[in-house]
Amino acid sequence: MTVSNNDQNLPQVRHKEPAGLARTHGTLTTPEQLAEQHQRFLAAATTDNTRRTYRSAIRHFLAWGGVLPCDEAAVIRYLLSFAEVLNPRTLALRLTALSQWHRYQGFPDPAASATVRKTLRGIERVHGRPRQKAKALLLEDLELIVAYLNTLEGLAALRDSALLQVGYFGAFRRSELVTLEVQYLQWEREGLQITLPRSKTDQE
Repeated sequence: MTVSNNDQNLPQVRHKEPAGLARTHGTLTTPEQLAEQHQRFLAAATTDNTRRTYRSAIRHFLAWGGVLPCDEAAVIRYLLSFAEVLNPRTLALRLTALSQWHRYQGFPDPAASATVRKTLRGIERVHGRPRQKAKALLLEDLELIVAYLNTLEGLAALRDSALLQVGYFGAFRRSELVTLEVQYLQWEREGLQITLPRSKTDQE
């Protein structure tokens, strides 16, 4: 490779960012703004309902006498204390809440150990009850409900009828129906296309 004298004499230019600033996609952002943005994304990753459930689980653990952070032995004692009182699925949810708390606080996860998981599986085997599935609404019953709503006046009856029919024929969950907005609806020749902003399967 040949380097000209002109190139050799050129001064080396080093770019130095101002103190306290970080370059992100061509813009300068302070560490405080980055931290705030990071917290906003972390909060968005968990739904409000899940967050409330986790908080309730943590309060239950603390009311029992637990302390945070905790170790594997404390988690096992907690499981054994409620093995015959709480549904195993409830215990599993409480375990998930404890796990999430430790991970996001930067502590080792005491609920991730093989002993804790095996203890929970044993509780499920001994005290687990088969999940009772709600009976599906029959089409004949839906037709009767819609026919009754059509006899009523007001927007509430129209809303309820629309929600019932969209939920039935679209197989939507209640939590999905309440998030629907006009912008998610698109009329096409074949019918109505609904795009959900998020679904339960997308949530953590």
